[in-house]
Amino acid sequence: MSDAKKTSWSGDETLHRGVKIAGEALLTPGSSLLVDGQYKKGLAHVGGGILAGLVLGPIGPLLVAANSYCRSVGGRNLFETFTEPKDLRDETLTHKVSRAVDEGVTLEELQQDVAEDVEDLYAEQQAKSQPEG
Repeated sequence: MSDAKKTSWSGDETLHRGVKIAGEALLTPGSSLLVDGQYKKGLAHVGGGILAGLVLGPIGPLLVAANSYCRSVGGRNLFETFTEPKDLRDETLTHKVSRAVDEGVTLEELQQDVAEDVEDLYAEQQAKSQPEG
């Protein structure tokens, strides 16, 4: 691994996620969103954590922190994370591009990969919308 990747947040995803979890658990709900630069959502989770603590007790801030972490890492809220099936194509485009850059994928390879995903999703949606019979 190059020195640039060792010092980059996106170069060591395990460390990055560990910092996010520690922030959620030790500092305040919304920390992982704040680390990502999503200040409005992060601050909303901070306020929601305080309110949830007042209403639900200790479990409230934990639920808000879990929601914040899920939003930050997967782009989906806590409910969606556990109720909607997820496959590799559900990865947000931002995360996919970030991961590709970290892995040294060329722009052309990334574009081809995204185009294939779009073609697959399009075919699936067409199949779903066809009347059975």
